[in-house]
Amino acid sequence: MAAFKQHITFSSLLGVGYAVALVNCGMGWVHSALAGALCGVAGMLPDLDSASGRPVRELFGITAIAIPLLLVQRIENAGITPEGTVLLGGALYLLIRFGIGWLFKHVTVHRGMFHSVPAAVIAGEVVFLTHVCPESWGRLALAGGTVLGFLSHLVLDEIYAVDARGLQVHLNKAAGSALKLFSKNIPATVATWLVLGVLTYLVGVEQGLFAPVHFSINYPPARRAESVQEPTPAAAASPRPISSLASPAADTTWHPSAQISVAAQAAEARENRVQSSNGQAK
Repeated sequence: MAAFKQHITFSSLLGVGYAVALVNCGMGWVHSALAGALCGVAGMLPDLDSASGRPVRELFGITAIAIPLLLVQRIENAGITPEGTVLLGGALYLLIRFGIGWLFKHVTVHRGMFHSVPAAVIAGEVVFLTHVCPESWGRLALAGGTVLGFLSHLVLDEIYAVDARGLQVHLNKAAGSALKLFSKNIPATVATWLVLGVLTYLVGVEQGLFAPVHFSINYPPARRAESVQEPTPAAAASPRPISSLASPAADTTWHPSAQISVAAQAAEARENRVQSSNGQAK
């Protein structure tokens, strides 16, 4: 297994060559230099799951600085003030440096799924999603440098797993533990591929390859309470027409007291007719 110094040397040289190739392809030298630097740093990323002390602390320190810097453009596009940008960058640094660092220390194992090809693609997609570049393929160049540096670490581990001394070539116990797609730990394998699937979908959405998923919740229409209009005192005091009280079945609010009102109105009508006939006779 290659040592830390060998990994950083190999990925840094590879990053220089990658930056020169990008410049020759027409990309600006600043963007090319950034892609080469990411390639050099990514050559150390697989050792984030290592149990060693100082290299891991340095790796998390560099990663905690690089991620907020790549997010600056997105933060500005979100309309956050410069003061808020500083606070958010500091919070991200603490989260990555101590929070994710603690998680890696207690959850991952060395040469686990973080030493794998899916993990290399995840690192590249994280860089792609965090950075916003005006150039059409600038983000792809940064993500490509990250994947290239990450894979250089895995390839170097596999090369050092071969013992070519003597007439026969032997493989040590670390052979095949770097360039892999799966591990013996099923939960770690499933979690890695799930993260890869989610990030791949987000990259596809930003590139217009996939349609974004919109979640809509259809709530049932609110039931309106049937308002019961109580009769006002004036309406209750005024007598209703006889036609409306003639048939109890025709009035949904009919009650027995209405019969008394009908009889009283009928008697009053007969008395009026008798008085009018007496007046005519006189």
